[in-house]
Amino acid sequence: MRLQNPAAPGRKDCIAATVADCEMAPHLSVVAAANGNLQTRWPGPMPKRSPILVSTVVSTVGAAIIVLSICKAPARDLGQWEGVDPAQREWFNGLMQPEYPNRHCCGLADAYWADSYEVKDNHYIAIITDERDDKPLRRPHIENGERFVVPNSKIKWDSGNPTGHGIIFIGHGLEIHCYLPPGGG
Repeated sequence: MRLQNPAAPGRKDCIAATVADCEMAPHLSVVAAANGNLQTRWPGPMPKRSPILVSTVVSTVGAAIIVLSICKAPARDLGQWEGVDPAQREWFNGLMQPEYPNRHCCGLADAYWADSYEVKDNHYIAIITDERDDKPLRRPHIENGERFVVPNSKIKWDSGNPTGHGIIFIGHGLEIHCYLPPGGG
């Protein structure tokens, strides 16, 4: 049955079973859908969303994604610490990234000896010199002699180095997390 919405004269017509259906939401039009169900529709165009509100929501969601993706992750221990001096193990686990002091450099599974280096254009170039077997360390293989330009922001100068080796921490996608130059960093 087609009824004029008595609660809002001048509004769109209301197709409903009773007048009460139209009176329940005077600001909406109640329309009978083709399948017989009642649907409500906002009269006229939807209210505009504030660009500031949309921008705030997008920024908040983006910030949450970034925060969750850089959360503190402990160094991996997949059995590669067997036979390692407990003091060195503690030192490895305590190394934090210079840029992100709440994030670990990672651990032994991401550490490669880099006892040689070059300096070019005010940047260290770490040279892999690690002859240890990768399998027990559970890390991807990187050939000896491979060079990595180290961003200055990744160099650790504040932690000493009890290993006697230059160490570069390389994560997924060959991303450099930290570098401790030979000689104690």
